[in-house]
Amino acid sequence: MVEYQLRIYRIKPGTLDEFYTNWRRDIVPIREKFGFKVVSAWTNEQKSEFVWLVSYDGPEGYVARDAEYYNSPERNTMSWDPHSYVEHMELRLLQGLPTHN
Repeated sequence: MVEYQLRIYRIKPGTLDEFYTNWRRDIVPIREKFGFKVVSAWTNEQKSEFVWLVSYDGPEGYVARDAEYYNSPERNTMSWDPHSYVEHMELRLLQGLPTHN
């Protein structure tokens, strides 16, 4: 079963473009290496929000694979710290439902 995580970040004012550039360059390829799929990403510039949806469909499940991702050398040796841009974060683990009979 595919699991999703909706990630909602409030980014420090004035750093949304820089955060997005770094995220796209570094986070997306590492996530993909670990079998995640970045479904889509959005910004709400008025609220300085960055929102993205990531999925995982592996046997160990999203939570276990996410822990492996966060403990990986690739993630831990990035040249920047995503948390230095984020003022607030909401994470919501979701499961897909069929939309047709």
